[in-house]
Amino acid sequence: MGPDHPLRKRIRELSRRDRATLFLFVVTLPLAIAFLQILLFLVIIPADISPDLVWLSYENPTLSGMFLSSYFHSIADPGHLYGNYAATCACMAVIGVMYVIVMPAYGVSVSRRFTAGSFLSFFLVLPFWISAVSLYFHPVFPRASWAVGFSGIGAALLGFALLLILLSAYTVMLRNSGSAGDETVRALIAATLFIALGPPAIMLLEIGGTVNVFAHLAGYSFGLLVPAVLGLRR
Repeated sequence: MGPDHPLRKRIRELSRRDRATLFLFVVTLPLAIAFLQILLFLVIIPADISPDLVWLSYENPTLSGMFLSSYFHSIADPGHLYGNYAATCACMAVIGVMYVIVMPAYGVSVSRRFTAGSFLSFFLVLPFWISAVSLYFHPVFPRASWAVGFSGIGAALLGFALLLILLSAYTVMLRNSGSAGDETVRALIAATLFIALGPPAIMLLEIGGTVNVFAHLAGYSFGLLVPAVLGLRR
C-alpha cells in the first residue's frame, strides 16, 4: 500500500469530526451498551419491581419488557454474554471504519442523517420489533416462558455492516467495470445473494435449540432493510 493509496490518503486527511465519529462507533457506543447492562444488573433488577418489566414475558408482555429485554442478558451463560458483546463491538468497529475511512476513501457517499436515523431505529424501534416477532413465533419453542438477549440488535448491526460493504462494492465495481460489465454484474448478484441468504441460513440451523433464532432473523433483516428504506444514499 503506497503513500498515495486511497486509504492512506483518507487516514491522513481525517478531521477532528471524523475522529470523533470513529471514536463514537468504536468506543462510546460499545461502552454505553456495557453501562446499560451493568445498570440493569446492579440497579434496575435488584429494585422491587416485577421481572415482567425487564424481560419479555410470553404470558404477560409489557412495553418496558419488550424494550429492555433486548438490552438485558442472562448471566447464567457468561460465555454467551461475552461472545455477544465481542461480536457487537466488532460490528461497531467495522461500521465505524467503513463509514469514516473506507467509503469516503473510495468516493462512496452516505448521508449522516440517514445513518443516524438507522442507528436510532436499531436502538429505539428494533427492540419492539424483535419482541413482537418472538411473541408471534413463541409456539415454535413453547417451553420458554421469557426471553432476553442483545443478540437481536447485534444481528442488526451485522446486517448494517454487511450492507455498507455491499454498497461500497457496488459503487466501486460498477464505476471501474469497463468492458467486464457482465462479469461485474454476476459477481455483485452473487455477493448480494450471499449477504441476503447466507447469515439467515446459518441462523436457521439453530432451530430446535435454546437460541431464539427468530430474534436473530428479525434483527438481521431489520439491519439490512430499514437503512435501505430510509435511504442510505443522499
